[in-house]
Amino acid sequence: MIPHISDIQAEVAREWGIRKRDIISPRRYRPYVVPRHIAMWLSYELTTASYSMIGRLFERDHTTVMHGVRNARKILRRCMATRRQALNVLQRIEAMKYRCAVVGCVNTARPGKDVCAEHVAGENR
Repeated sequence: MIPHISDIQAEVAREWGIRKRDIISPRRYRPYVVPRHIAMWLSYELTTASYSMIGRLFERDHTTVMHGVRNARKILRRCMATRRQALNVLQRIEAMKYRCAVVGCVNTARPGKDVCAEHVAGENR
């Protein structure tokens, strides 16, 4: 399952202690820029979305996304703290792949299924 870019934005915002709308906002305030670039990089790496599509979801031009992805790679090579935060986000996003698809359910989905054992049993009734 490929994560949705809005989920990536939300998880990055959560990790950095900012709001999701701060990641999308046009402000160039440094505490927003680094997480924004990390979110762009994760969006590029974890989805099949093009730079243009990512740009639309971040309300930016595709060249800005290209710059953000390059800058995120540079930051991740140099800053261990940022790398740790990005890995925390990545682990949470990976865990989402295994959540039950039923809204409000927090159980783990069954292997090869999109729902948990409780909801699989409900389908068989």
